[in-house]
Amino acid sequence: LYFNLLGTPETMIDNLSFGQNLRLDENNLGRFSVNMNRIEVFHTGNSNSYFPSLLIPYKGKDEFVMPSRAFYGMDNKIGEAEKVIIIGWKGREDGFNKILAQKGNKIKEVIICDPDPKTVQDNLSLFFQSHSDVKVRTYNGFEDFIENGMKSEII
Repeated sequence: LYFNLLGTPETMIDNLSFGQNLRLDENNLGRFSVNMNRIEVFHTGNSNSYFPSLLIPYKGKDEFVMPSRAFYGMDNKIGEAEKVIIIGWKGREDGFNKILAQKGNKIKEVIICDPDPKTVQDNLSLFFQSHSDVKVRTYNGFEDFIENGMKSEII
């Protein structure tokens, strides 16, 4: 599938990925990964038309499955976030957890929308250990959030 969408092994490497993987790897090892920038929903030539990155819910992932632009945008802006809304994500990705703990210093609230919010909160323990003053609110999944909290949480 990757070769059909992205081309040859030589053209499907993301040259910007080595730095993000080196910085986030628990063993301080860097590597190049697949260039998700080249996946488009429709071939328009528009580099902003990305194919959504949906993954089988593994216990952990060894790389970010998002275009480099999206990764670096998230990495640069997460330090400005004051509220994080987590919908249907268990929080198991070590790379994201490291970024959140290091750069999420302005976060005042975390909203968890999941049938098992305790597990999500436990998985984000790295963040909560260094940000103990953050308020946490939970909803029993996405439907509960839509019916009972979305209007008040997003305003």
